[in-house]
Order: sequence, then C-alpha cells, then structure tokens
Amino acid sequence: MAAVIQVKRGSASSWTSANTVLAAGEIGFETDTKKMKVGDGSTAWTSLGYATADGDITGVTAGTGLSGGGTSGGVTLNLATPVSATNGGTAQTTYATGDLLYASAADTLSKRTIGSTGQVLTVSGGVPAWAAPAAGGKVLQVVSATTTTETTVTSSTFGDSGLSASITPSSSSSRILILTNQVLRISRTSSNGKIGRIRLNRDSTPISSNTDGSEMLGIEVAANSGQNIVLASGFAYTFLDSPSTTSAITYKTQICTQVGSGAQDTTIAQFNQSRGSIVLLEIGA
Repeated sequence: MAAVIQVKRGSASSWTSANTVLAAGEIGFETDTKKMKVGDGSTAWTSLGYATADGDITGVTAGTGLSGGGTSGGVTLNLATPVSATNGGTAQTTYATGDLLYASAADTLSKRTIGSTGQVLTVSGGVPAWAAPAAGGKVLQVVSATTTTETTVTSSTFGDSGLSASITPSSSSSRILILTNQVLRISRTSSNGKIGRIRLNRDSTPISSNTDGSEMLGIEVAANSGQNIVLASGFAYTFLDSPSTTSAITYKTQICTQVGSGAQDTTIAQFNQSRGSIVLLEIGA
C-alpha cells in the first residue's frame, strides 16, 4: 500500500481562531483558500506569512519623480515631475506644434519654438536658432516671357518692340537682372548708311547705358543711291538694374531708326515671326 502524507488542515477562519504556533518546518493548509504556511517554531498563525511559489509583492514604494504606490490591492505609480535628461527623460512638461528639442547645455534639454515662415535653422552661440536666410547674391524669383509677333518701327522715335515682362521685387534692396534675346532686322533704300537702335525701359524710363538710353544695332552700312541696305541678326541684351521698389514693374525693349524715317527705313523686331524672349531674375542684396 502506498504511503500517504497528510498535513494539518482547516479553514482559514479556524486557523485564525486557533492561532496555532507551528513547529519549525511544519505545514498548515487552509482548505478554503488553498494557501499554506510553514512554521518556524515561534510565530503564531496570524503573524506567520503564507508560503507561495510566486513570491507575493507586499508593497510598492514610489521613488524619486514618482507618486503613488501602496501595500495592498491594485497599486498605481505616476510621474510626479518630468523625468530629467540624465534619467532618460526630457524635463519638459508641455510641447507646442513644431517645437524642437536640443541640448542647451551638458545633460540639459531645452525647447526651441518653431520659427516664422521663410526662416531657416542656423547656429548662434553654439545652439540652434531661427533666422532669415542669407539673401545676398541668391536668385529669389524668376519671371520670363516670349513673343513671336513681328513689330515694325519706321520712325526715329522709339516704339515698343512687343517684348516685355513684369516682376514684383520682394525687397527694395534687390537687384533685377534682365536678359533679352530678339532677332532684329534693319533696312534702308538710300545712299546714306543705316543705323537701328534698341533700348531697355523700366516702365516708361529708359535704363540703358547711352545718353538716350539706347544701343546701336549691328553696324552702319553705306550704299550707293538706289541700293538696299538690309541686316538681320540676333541681338542679346543683358542689364543689371536697381529699381529700389517692392511695387510691380515692367521691363520692355523699344526700337527705332536713327537715320531718316518712312516706310523704306525700318527696324523690325521678331523678324519673320522668330521668337523673342525676356527673363527677369530678382537677385537678393
């Protein structure tokens, strides 16, 4: 017959009522709670701890930066203060949209609020800082236009060539680089030479380099009486202007004849419907 080992047993209330002192190593079992205690030969039942394989937690104490804890029931721990950077936290309590974290000193995290539209992140005093971008020499905007409309001027008075473009500078200190390219034709039936001219205007003001604001087109050609003088060529024009304004401005080329006037003395822009182009570049100061 197999040996049977039995231990002292009873309900939890009966053990509490008897408050027995178990001998050292002696086991007492509660039949209703299924818990047991192991005696030490001196401690009464109610003061003796239960023997469990799980090792029950008898209390939780909140450490530095924590609140809560307890010795019974459900226990909750909360952050009492933001966790410091040295303990793996940020030491910050709130954040706004766009905030940036950075080390303002050794083991110290700080917030940098988001900058304004158009600002860039730079370094000032060894830490990140928002600032306006360096604009000097940089292209801030580009405007361009083209035309294929052939335009003829038969007078020594300047007239629009049909090529123009408008731009609104973002700063009064900006400069505007103007680039134009047109095919121009000059012609004359005369014994005299023929000179055509072109100039660049900012709105109604000539801004070219000559006294009358114009440049010579091609070359002067002399011919015998009754012979035609005809010259057609591409003409590229470059000018750097300082308009000192933030209002919209229009740049355009104008053409004219220099010697004589009339239907047989002509200057033509976009000759034969060739494409004329103008590019305006705002350059930061």
